[in-house]
Amino acid sequence: MEALAYILDRYPASVEGLAELLESVPGMMSSSQPFETEAVAPDGTRPDMLQRGEDGSERLFIEAKFYAPLTRNQPVSYLNRLPENGVSVLMFLAPAERVEELWPELLGKLAGAGVQIRPRVPVTLPLRERVSISSSRTGQNCWTA
Repeated sequence: MEALAYILDRYPASVEGLAELLESVPGMMSSSQPFETEAVAPDGTRPDMLQRGEDGSERLFIEAKFYAPLTRNQPVSYLNRLPENGVSVLMFLAPAERVEELWPELLGKLAGAGVQIRPRVPVTLPLRERVSISSSRTGQNCWTA
């Protein structure tokens, strides 16, 4: 994720690509703040990458899930770390072959924690979904090899 943060911080075309992904989230504002990696909070949560909003609050978490299992903090503690006010995003980045396993696991953990999930929102890019959770959003982005 260090490499992705480096690219996003230095190459405008990469930020434009990320902004296109985030356009499907109503109210999500792009930020000029740098990307941070492995930012540990006092509660022990450590998203792979985050970006703060212009106001300094954490607004975007990106968690890469290739083949490692979800940790006990994922995704509920990550959502709890995002601010209640305004729009924020928790994005899981995963290869296509992991999606069928990961997405139901994420939704199951949210449901098990009593997190109210609004209906899934179809989006235009293939193999991508998002669900709304109060003022925050969670989503999964994946690609085919």
